[in-house]
Amino acid sequence: MTTAVGGAGLAPDHLPALLFGPHGVEGLTRIRPDVYAADGDLFQVLFPPLTADVLSYYLPYQ
Repeated sequence: MTTAVGGAGLAPDHLPALLFGPHGVEGLTRIRPDVYAADGDLFQVLFPPLTADVLSYYLPYQ
């Protein structure tokens, strides 16, 4: 995608940090030079910062 039409881009090795990390897309665009999002509001909603363990929602308590 290109930023001229409202896209976003990131290196493949930053994908887990985008999906499961505590920074979200806004934080990654600040700390990584190869991550960008043209429409910041849309991508902040799609990829918010996650501060909890994702697996804890799916694993039963023992």
